[in-house]
Amino acid sequence: MKRILLPLVLGSVLSTTTLMADKHPWLKVYSVDAQQTINTNNVLWTVQHTGAIFVRNGESSSWKRISGALKTIDVMDSGRVWGVTREGDIYTRAGIEGSWMHIGGNLKELGVANDGRVWGVNTNNSIYTRVGIKGSWQKVSGGLTKISVANDGRVWGVAPNGGIYTREGIDDSWHKISGNLKDIKVSNNGRVWGINGNGSVYTLNSIKSGFKYVNHGAEKILIAGDDYAWVTYKGSNTPFKVSVNNPTQKYTKKVVHFADEHDPHNRLLTLDYKNMKLLKTTAVAGSTNHHSDVLGYKGNANYLMMVPKGSNFVTFRDIKNANYIKKLNLPFRPRSGDAFNPTYNLTLLNSRDRPSGVLIDTKSLKIVGTAGFNISCNQPNIFAPYSGLYKNYNINNLKCTTKDNGGDQISGHPVWISSEAFVLIDRSNRLLHVYSIYKKGSGWGTKLEQTLKTDTSLHQIIPKNKRDDNTIFYGETEGNAPHQKIAGIYKWRLKSNGKGLIQEKFTKLIAFNNKGTAGHNLYITPDEKYLYAPAGQTYRPDRKNTKRGGIFILRSSDLGFVKYLKAGFGAGHVSFSRSKNLALVTNHQDNYVTAINYKTHKRIKHIPVQFKRANIFGLTQSHAPYIEPSGRYYYNFWSDGGVFFRIDLNSLTTDKSVYVGGIPIQGNYYEDIATNFMVK
Repeated sequence: MKRILLPLVLGSVLSTTTLMADKHPWLKVYSVDAQQTINTNNVLWTVQHTGAIFVRNGESSSWKRISGALKTIDVMDSGRVWGVTREGDIYTRAGIEGSWMHIGGNLKELGVANDGRVWGVNTNNSIYTRVGIKGSWQKVSGGLTKISVANDGRVWGVAPNGGIYTREGIDDSWHKISGNLKDIKVSNNGRVWGINGNGSVYTLNSIKSGFKYVNHGAEKILIAGDDYAWVTYKGSNTPFKVSVNNPTQKYTKKVVHFADEHDPHNRLLTLDYKNMKLLKTTAVAGSTNHHSDVLGYKGNANYLMMVPKGSNFVTFRDIKNANYIKKLNLPFRPRSGDAFNPTYNLTLLNSRDRPSGVLIDTKSLKIVGTAGFNISCNQPNIFAPYSGLYKNYNINNLKCTTKDNGGDQISGHPVWISSEAFVLIDRSNRLLHVYSIYKKGSGWGTKLEQTLKTDTSLHQIIPKNKRDDNTIFYGETEGNAPHQKIAGIYKWRLKSNGKGLIQEKFTKLIAFNNKGTAGHNLYITPDEKYLYAPAGQTYRPDRKNTKRGGIFILRSSDLGFVKYLKAGFGAGHVSFSRSKNLALVTNHQDNYVTAINYKTHKRIKHIPVQFKRANIFGLTQSHAPYIEPSGRYYYNFWSDGGVFFRIDLNSLTTDKSVYVGGIPIQGNYYEDIATNFMVK
């Protein structure tokens, strides 16, 4: 399903009730949807208030009348059309040239995902789903009056009492979202629009950030776009546009900000990744700017935080134009600031040279809390009192160097396990420190609630899902080749008070040889059934005998081993396309991306990304791959030489690239950010 932006077709006539009598006359539209063709022309399907169906292939063509009559319509990116008549009969056809096929059943409205799954509700508010024309209707628990489906398969609905519910496809269950609505629609990329009983219009771009008020007096949502919607108002059939953006923000682009830490560059690169163009190059302060972290969630963030891991400060920049805002001094060298708490607008930034962290208020851009220990060079503890902190561990015996497989940074990635608690990963001592937070004057206090031991160092902790009610977390240890320590995976459950973790399971990965197996990153498939654990190499000292990298696949339920698939040297990151059922493996030291079907766990193809190496740095592919919401395109940097590239997941080929130079390593992608610069 891909919803079109009405100005493309109807232009300014939307503000009037008069139909224009030109070469291509305007239609009074009841329901509209569109597909995106290969040549980027919008094939627009419309249903008039009379039920008449029209289609238009791009702006330059004329309207074509299609036989039949419908009440509502929905179209997949493949071109297949689904519709419901006023009597509730269901029809489908294969694009403009196809013919209508009647599908058994009776619905009052429906929605379609790009994987072909159809969702619908009938007049009894019962919910049904099926896969394509060959499937059969399956009744789903619950009851809804309204239903809408995004490209990636996430379903949204409104219950008879106005309650808002969502689920991630058929394998998930319904989850209640705070609020009350009477109408709901979701854009192709997942932005939700709703109208409540009082006619107020709300939009949501992140479940954690919740619904945001936009306008009032509306009756019905016609079209849900990624940055605005078209609605009708009470007592009028005239469509009006409501926007989530500030009206003074003129331009929106799909933007990625990448840090290029290579001296003498030390710069921030801003690209329009949809059009594959470099927008801006910005010199930044500090040594080795490794990260460009966002302070907040997509759609609600205002600031970038540049993280120079060789300096004792961070700098903040405007997310819209990369302009400098301020510098914030730190009591340590920073590691990462990608842990955001939306309940209290706090970002957790930790240290790369000690198990410490600070809490930063994302509005004032000030440090408002501290946690952890200063164990570097036997300096005094500056963050917390000594007594009882490590329980069975003597602080005088703590180390400040790490020798496990994951590298030299003392901390792993910071993570919030609830709105009230976070974890500082102490890689040098193989410990996890769980801290709770509490209000303390104008800032925040922290309390060490728990210290957990791991068999070797841990790089990151990931949640089973990103919903507010998640209680399951996973982490992969990194192993230690000299001591023949094999990497393993932990599964924890959140304590009932939200301030600690309980270990449920630990499984070691398979050893390739007596040197063990290295681990680092960990990922969970979109259906939450499997864990994908990349293994870049089995050990470091003897590259001649090192196995080619690959992916360990385990069941998320019991950590049972499923399969090992070979990938490339330096296999390190995994990105998922839900609509294509693909897992894309970033191979840091190879010249291809590995494509795997995550439903069948079969390798599909090694996709070549053969760009010229600059021999500046050993990393060929960066740490920040990205698949845009529709699942069609994969983006990343060829780091050793600075080439930003795109892979078309329909053809599994590299179809576009842009050269910028340097060695961009880490970045963040933002959908439709309102920007203050343009590409001519």
